[in-house]
Amino acid sequence: MKAPKVNSDDLRNAAISAMKAAGHSIQRKDTGTRSMIYELENGKTVRLRTTNDPVLVVVAKTSDLDSPLNIEGTDYLLIAMPEVPRTPGDILVYLVPTARASEDVKNSHKSWLETNPQTKGDNRTRNIWFNEKGTPWSGYHEKWSEYKLSLKEANSASTLSNQALEHHPNSISVSPKTVAEIIEHATREISEATGFPYSKIKIELRIES
Repeated sequence: MKAPKVNSDDLRNAAISAMKAAGHSIQRKDTGTRSMIYELENGKTVRLRTTNDPVLVVVAKTSDLDSPLNIEGTDYLLIAMPEVPRTPGDILVYLVPTARASEDVKNSHKSWLETNPQTKGDNRTRNIWFNEKGTPWSGYHEKWSEYKLSLKEANSASTLSNQALEHHPNSISVSPKTVAEIIEHATREISEATGFPYSKIKIELRIES
């Protein structure tokens, strides 16, 4: 019998908290659908997915190997899940470039088809597993470890690891040093304080001698 699920709102809030702690201003976009799409301070978009089990469920439009996937259409994929499946406690959060996620899902599905599974042929569901099962379509806790955001700090605060920062070109520097970084940091702070999107805030700098 499976354990009770963790509330999806708790998973979503943990993911958003991790993003903010990593230095990102993140705003929900009104898409008119159930999809949880957010916009970053630099205009990049993020699709949020939550799961109680260590699996990312992906659906393709058709059975073709290169068919569009339902995780595509944004710049990043933000995934939140309980560290212990279906159990309240620590939450794991990953911020994965969508291009990388799509490539891995397609390659994993191709590897699965190469095992000659008994199937009717209309293979549109292409799941990957985060825990290790000894298959090419599993072990993504390790494979995507560079994209992991930590939620193990006190009071559920989180920080993005230095390794992950190096792989996220759109991350914000914690200690701005250049004029451009200072302006970017100030713009983000204004966005946080006022609720206005980062892209709508413009700071003009004039230095008089």
